[in-house]
Amino acid sequence: MWWVGAAILYALVLLAYAPAMRGQFIGDDEVHIANQPLVHQPAGIFKFWTTTRTTNYYPLTFSLWWVQWRLWGASTLGYHVVNVLLHGTNAVLLWVLLRRLGVAGAWVATAVWALHPVNVQSVAWISELKNVLSGALALTSVLLYLRDQEASAATWGGRYWAAVGLFGLAMLAKTSVAPLPVALLILAWWKRGRIGRRDVWRVGPFFVVSGMLGIVAVWFERQRSIGSYVVRTGGPAERLAEAGTAVWIFLGEVVWPVNLAYAYPKFPADMRTAAAWVGVAAVVVISLIGVLARRSRLGRGLLAVAGVYVLFLLPVLGFVNVGLMRLTWVADHWQYLSSMAAIAGIVGAVAVSVPRPLGRAFGAAAALTLGILSFRQSHVWSSPETLWRHTIAVNPRAWMAYDNLGLIRLTGGDVAGAEQDFQKALSINPDDPAGHEHLAVCYERTGRSAEAEDEYRRAVALGLAGADVHYNFGHLLQEIGKPDDAEREYREAIRLNPRHGYAHGNLGALLLSRGDAGAAIEEFREALRADPESIPARANLATTLGLVRAQERDFPGAVEQFREVVRLEPKSVEGWNNLGRALEMAGNLGEAVDCYRKALSLNPQFEPARQNLRRAEAVLPKPG
Repeated sequence: MWWVGAAILYALVLLAYAPAMRGQFIGDDEVHIANQPLVHQPAGIFKFWTTTRTTNYYPLTFSLWWVQWRLWGASTLGYHVVNVLLHGTNAVLLWVLLRRLGVAGAWVATAVWALHPVNVQSVAWISELKNVLSGALALTSVLLYLRDQEASAATWGGRYWAAVGLFGLAMLAKTSVAPLPVALLILAWWKRGRIGRRDVWRVGPFFVVSGMLGIVAVWFERQRSIGSYVVRTGGPAERLAEAGTAVWIFLGEVVWPVNLAYAYPKFPADMRTAAAWVGVAAVVVISLIGVLARRSRLGRGLLAVAGVYVLFLLPVLGFVNVGLMRLTWVADHWQYLSSMAAIAGIVGAVAVSVPRPLGRAFGAAAALTLGILSFRQSHVWSSPETLWRHTIAVNPRAWMAYDNLGLIRLTGGDVAGAEQDFQKALSINPDDPAGHEHLAVCYERTGRSAEAEDEYRRAVALGLAGADVHYNFGHLLQEIGKPDDAEREYREAIRLNPRHGYAHGNLGALLLSRGDAGAAIEEFREALRADPESIPARANLATTLGLVRAQERDFPGAVEQFREVVRLEPKSVEGWNNLGRALEMAGNLGEAVDCYRKALSLNPQFEPARQNLRRAEAVLPKPG
């Protein structure tokens, strides 16, 4: 009757995460889904596997988002249901795995993990589909690997290759599963007290997959996620101390999950103090205890649990930089996999140490308490504003939370409140170019162009500004009458991002205003290459070609281009006026009058169309 236990796990997960079902898009959700062109493009599902334009190389996850976008579009309910169901599936798979390994209290340990609030970030945040999806694939891979190992002496059976393939898919969902090959060796050592040659050969292909895709992941993290930002400046000693401390903070969240947040205060790693080495020393002591007791299965179990726990944390302990480490050294979703080992070890130790009735009572109480905490924590992820306010309450120095809260206020029209949030964020982290850019936008909205220009210059002076900062700065400079400076910023934006369609478009408009139609046409074509679906890019190109045709007295060609403009932008006043002028020059005076009247119906104050209409009507033959 294993299905009863599985059904109960699913039911508990659905109940605990019910508040998350109403959650909105938050943070990276906009980048990965709502505003991701490849998710919206019909051919995007193929491009995800070859593109370098995404912040991470997770093509399987992006492909699933592509499918979901076609199922429910911008409605978030479907995305949340998928995440929650995958988490429930992971709970069932973990239970099956713990039973196969003979871990005491397997079902209780699974229930505790499934309901633990440290996992809320991975389940309630749509962007962390990569966590729950890679987890499901990795757990299935382990189960197939162990089943093949137990069922046959053959090293390369069908189940084995299926396990390798699923591990590859897990890596393509999220590379946090990369340490799995080492974990398989640890499990072999725990079960038999040794690692044989056959074990090493069997995990060989797993290491190959892990190494190849791991290298790709590191490149994407450095080039696309971090870029020119400075994540940390400490040397190897500082990183070791930070890693040792982080292990215990992560474990503390498992043991005492209160005041959980999106980001936690950074802890200093001063190598001149003994406290900096406490975390490292504690890891060493536990390892020595395990080594001394390794001849017993219990001793090996202690060492195996600690080893697997630290192993899956290794990629996020600071030895390799991760973009989010600009804000925090510790994040809940980083221990989605490793917490399985910690909780299984703790619950298993309790199960073998106390009478069964007492152990069951302890497990039920723990699961109930954790379920309630997860239910409450799920509310935190209901909206961006709720999340960032909660983050600030737990971590008042979370500058990114202030910045994101400011963006929410700015979008809602509360410019004064947004300005305060951006100033607070910059008081904590004055080296954030995006913060200076956002403050500049506030100044622009309130007519303080000089102050806005100063903020943009501070952002650019940091040397970390991205293409969008340079583009927005160029737009401001163009608005306040500094076209040469604007051109410089547009070109810098294009240098940083050659596919920045808006920068190409604005640069084209600037060049056109100078009379350089040939160069403008090239920029508009580049804008169209960057975003083939962009109506403004098509309209700009058609407008410029129409003007060129008119200058060359190719009036039928000009008419053709301006007809395309008004087809693309039927409310373009200048488009209708230009079409009317081209028709008039081509001798079609009656239709030209209709176009001028259309332009004036859209904007009665548009004087060029009014003058053109007067002139055309004056020479238009009167009926009869």
